[in-house]
Amino acid sequence: MKRTLKYILLSTVLLLAILCALIFIPKVLVIKEKITIDAPARIVFNQINDFHNWNFWSELIPDKESAVGYGDGGMGKGGSIVWEDSNGTGIGKYTIISSVPYKSLEIAMDDKDDGVFSVARIVLTEIGEKTEVFWELVFKNKGVKSHIFKFDASGRIRGSLRGLAQVSTLWYEQNIPLVELGFIDKTPYVSIRRQIPATEAGVAMGDIFEQLVDIQGKGVFRIAGEPFAIYYSLGEERLDVECGFVVENAVADFGVAKSGVFAESLCAIVRFSGDYADIESAHDAIRQWLEDRNFQQNGPPMETFNNNFLQPAAAEWGITICYPFSFE
Repeated sequence: MKRTLKYILLSTVLLLAILCALIFIPKVLVIKEKITIDAPARIVFNQINDFHNWNFWSELIPDKESAVGYGDGGMGKGGSIVWEDSNGTGIGKYTIISSVPYKSLEIAMDDKDDGVFSVARIVLTEIGEKTEVFWELVFKNKGVKSHIFKFDASGRIRGSLRGLAQVSTLWYEQNIPLVELGFIDKTPYVSIRRQIPATEAGVAMGDIFEQLVDIQGKGVFRIAGEPFAIYYSLGEERLDVECGFVVENAVADFGVAKSGVFAESLCAIVRFSGDYADIESAHDAIRQWLEDRNFQQNGPPMETFNNNFLQPAAAEWGITICYPFSFE
């Protein structure tokens, strides 16, 4: 009987030792989840890179009753989301510490309510028109509580990936305008500004671009970018528009052509493709995007034409629409 009890006690001790080893020996714990989404990486990336979108798909953020704030606009490298409970006590903060467009993100996730600080590494691999998303979460092993967190977080990440797939697929299938975070570089340009009849906008703008091309032929400057148009006012009868090209080097004014240098600025962009008559929906999408996030537009909208503006018969345009803005 004593020998049996001794074996039982020994077995129990060994079992506890093994359990403790499994719980405490790994210095870090890792969660790995993966999903394939029927949408291009550009759409998937922008759902993750903007914390304002996480309410649509993520199970990792608190319920909507928690007070939420955003740092650095809540998107891109340095962007963060913070929340607190009804007592005003901070219970979490996520910060994007690395953001490589359409490729990868790293997010520091401080879940103060759970007492866990983790780092998420998210890698996107585009295969055709699909995107494979690999989500890895790494955090320090602090014992039993960390293993409980791992079990719970694994389920929430899987749920989040399913939600991400649903939202991204919907965005892609319904061709919803995708507003992205962009940046205007400090680059020189030459342009001509005119007030033109709205009904003759296409022809009049084409004439301006032809004028600038003719001036380039005189060796005054060298065009180094695609044609652009800045809209200072969009009246029903007349447009106040500035048409120009990015150039290799800053030059002096030349007759009707004026020179300038773009100021660096954040920019909300939509890449529009289709009939130019339908472009207003893309402008509406950017304006709504700015309003939803309480961002301030700090300059007139600009369109950059990705195909030859001097061929107005083109059935389908490729245009990048840009609205300068600030977070404050």
